[in-house]
Amino acid sequence: MRHAPYFAVLLALAACSGEPPPDPPPPGDSALIVGAGPEDGTAGFIAVEDGVELTLQPGAQGGFHVYVNLRFTEASLSKFGDDNKPLIRRFARRTSNGTLVSRSTHTTTLMPSPDADAMFDTEHSIPVFLCPTPVGVAVADETLILEVEAAADEDDTDPIVDTLEFIPRCPTGDQEQFCRNICFG
Repeated sequence: MRHAPYFAVLLALAACSGEPPPDPPPPGDSALIVGAGPEDGTAGFIAVEDGVELTLQPGAQGGFHVYVNLRFTEASLSKFGDDNKPLIRRFARRTSNGTLVSRSTHTTTLMPSPDADAMFDTEHSIPVFLCPTPVGVAVADETLILEVEAAADEDDTDPIVDTLEFIPRCPTGDQEQFCRNICFG
């Protein structure tokens, strides 16, 4: 639900004024956009919409993850200082019941986007580790919402935020059965 916080505030204001709310900003106007990353983990921003199916990729330590990439507007970079290294906090939850299934915090480097003027992408795709899951908590074939916060540092109380709803799917082939064994709780 992209721009949900923005749109909720507008709805509340419109309810008080009696006027219809304006449309939410188009995705290109966001300071931060969560997209997919190439399935091999290399750099590259892939624009996706909420509800996208992402293939779970096997990791070196026997788990599974999906790749995301982040895109920032040039105007948003001033928030992160001269080094363009935002602190990224990620939280993935099942939409059905809010169960937290993944979280992480790391710093990333932003580079000029090779295919979008005045935009900057994360230097590498970011793995969102999802499996193995705790007993009884399925992740594969469940709708998840990934919330990404980009902050200047740990003390930043006003991060740039975006979300992406997606459905992780087990790969076909050699890894399919193993994925099913550890990604369905």
